[in-house]
Amino acid sequence: MLRIDFIRSLTAYFAGFVSPKTRKEMFRAPKVKQTAEYREIEKQVLETDESNVIEGISDLIVSINNRYVSERLKNSKGYVLFVEYGNVMIDDNGYGVQRADISISVSCDFSDNADAIDEAVRMERCYSILDRIISRMRAEQQDLNWNPLLTQIEFPASIYTIEPTAFYGRGGWVAMFKREDAE
Repeated sequence: MLRIDFIRSLTAYFAGFVSPKTRKEMFRAPKVKQTAEYREIEKQVLETDESNVIEGISDLIVSINNRYVSERLKNSKGYVLFVEYGNVMIDDNGYGVQRADISISVSCDFSDNADAIDEAVRMERCYSILDRIISRMRAEQQDLNWNPLLTQIEFPASIYTIEPTAFYGRGGWVAMFKREDAE
């Protein structure tokens, strides 16, 4: 069974691909709104290993809240890593998540796109970042010291382009996965 805290695990895992500065900027809630769980996740994210950091990712968003996501994407500069989860299936006893869909997007702002060559360069950079993340996920899934979050992620992933008019002026690539517990 997937752990019930898989959303916080997703956040901590993908934080490993962004710089410590970007991780720190993720935590914007005022102190009065920070619960014990909030501070626990903050600690976990800030202490994430830095060996997988990909230079150039300026923001990490892990959310399903469309308003929050749209504001963050509209106001982000550079390359953004966006992780979305959904379509969760609960086990027969109602105690844990048995299956969840996960999508991983890498995008950049296309509002100042100069020409087709500029677009190609940006799309290649987005794909390169996404490919490095997927390659790392696959390697960790096959490693003896595997990350439990990555177990049962189905490969190959379906990868699609992101249409800027549908993604707040940002273009790039999205990979979609299913994660299912076989137990």
